[in-house]
Amino acid sequence: MKIAFYGRYSSDSQRDTSIEDQRRVVQRWAEQHGHEIAATFSDSAISGANIRLLTGLQTALAAACTRPAPFDAISVDQLSRMSRDVGDTDAIVKRLRFFGIRVVAVSDGLDTGDETTKISVTVKSLVNELYLDDLRKTTKRGLDGQFLKGYSTGGRTYGYRSEPVYEASSRTDPRGNPIPVGYRLTIVLEEAAVVRQVFERFRDGRGEKTIAKHLNACFTGRIWRPNTIYLMLQNPKYVGRLYFNRREWRKNPETGRKVYRWRVPEKCEFVMMEALRIIDDETWEAVQRRIRSRRHLFSHRRTATSHLLSGLLLCDHCGFENWYSICLIGSRPCAPPLRSAHRKVLSSLTLRPAVIW
Repeated sequence: MKIAFYGRYSSDSQRDTSIEDQRRVVQRWAEQHGHEIAATFSDSAISGANIRLLTGLQTALAAACTRPAPFDAISVDQLSRMSRDVGDTDAIVKRLRFFGIRVVAVSDGLDTGDETTKISVTVKSLVNELYLDDLRKTTKRGLDGQFLKGYSTGGRTYGYRSEPVYEASSRTDPRGNPIPVGYRLTIVLEEAAVVRQVFERFRDGRGEKTIAKHLNACFTGRIWRPNTIYLMLQNPKYVGRLYFNRREWRKNPETGRKVYRWRVPEKCEFVMMEALRIIDDETWEAVQRRIRSRRHLFSHRRTATSHLLSGLLLCDHCGFENWYSICLIGSRPCAPPLRSAHRKVLSSLTLRPAVIW
């Protein structure tokens, strides 16, 4: 029987040899049963919570659904390598069964070609999903403890950097290097000056687009966008207020993507750290008042506006593709500076009738 091997490891902290180890297990099983590995597929450093992101698995499934199929079964070390979602696992097994392709989980002792394993496959996939749930709770509990100790819980905020904190009794890694007990946020003075400039300019009446254009002209190596400015102006971390557990991530069952939902205030945690303050209270309150005063000017739901040339223009200098060539209107740093062109002018040039000689 010809089989296809699929391997996956889910974390950057793991090594590529993890897939080689999985393949060795499947290879040994195949040799014992007289099977041949006809194809190899893999995904590296990708979680099994969303199969839509597993390009290697999607390629294997597409090959299995062709006629004639290049192999008779897809073999994995463990069923969890294929997916950790019970619904996705069931959908994969049903799809492959329709095309006559078996799924063999060597270490789990499961083979979907045997009808008696249907309950075992369902139970095993449920256990795999519960493992993710337990891991999520354990990780959150650990991050909660780090937050209450004043340590960073992850994420990158402009104006700050995280520095490792060591203790005398810290554990060491296999090479003898000390393992930090946490990471503490500190202010980056150069970036803090830019943050103050952003708040002061907005307080004085300038908009996000104007501020972004000014920063792009003054600083290189980073692209400033209006939405970035808008989010910065509402970040309470700049006044020393740190929050934890404000958002809850949920998986959209239709798209497989994760979306966040705001938690009720009672479930959020909050600490005040004056050492991390960059913006004074007076400037902060002035900025928040101006943001609140403008909300009636905008719709509650942002919608993308499409035009005649949406997605068709391409900057000839930097290759940036956008709706109406941002490089042309000067809000994207592109040297040498290009001339400005209004959208109506570009549309009229496109619609101008051709002259027939």
